[in-house]
Amino acid sequence: MKGHILQTTLLESFASFTESISNTKVHDEEALRLTAISIEDFEQVGLDLSWLKQRLDEVKRVIKHTESLTFVYLCESALKVARDKVRELEESLVKAKAKVEVGSRDLPKSLGVDDSVLKDIVEHSHKYFHFAKKSSILNLHSTVFYGL
Repeated sequence: MKGHILQTTLLESFASFTESISNTKVHDEEALRLTAISIEDFEQVGLDLSWLKQRLDEVKRVIKHTESLTFVYLCESALKVARDKVRELEESLVKAKAKVEVGSRDLPKSLGVDDSVLKDIVEHSHKYFHFAKKSSILNLHSTVFYGL
């Protein structure tokens, strides 16, 4: 009599388990982990659930494949944005070089590379550039960290 009660309890438990996994979302990793544990428990009492383990492995492979596809899509999107930015920077560089070329034609020929006036102008330009760069970084820092 005890054997029949044990078998009935086991079958009821298994029926409850199969009902719960039929309502489980396949992308819920914790539910899949618990399902794998339950399968092992049922196999320990003598049920052959190799077919269910195989199905669970298939689900895991599909999830992994879906994650890989998502990663590929995100990489492609990021790469497209980066290429667009590179293209934009290249266009800006071409325009800047053209301005430098035009500006170079308008410079007096008497000023050479060793001319002290030209050196002073270049030196002050570099100092201003570095000050402006530091100032921009400080403004960004204040905005990000202090909300100013």
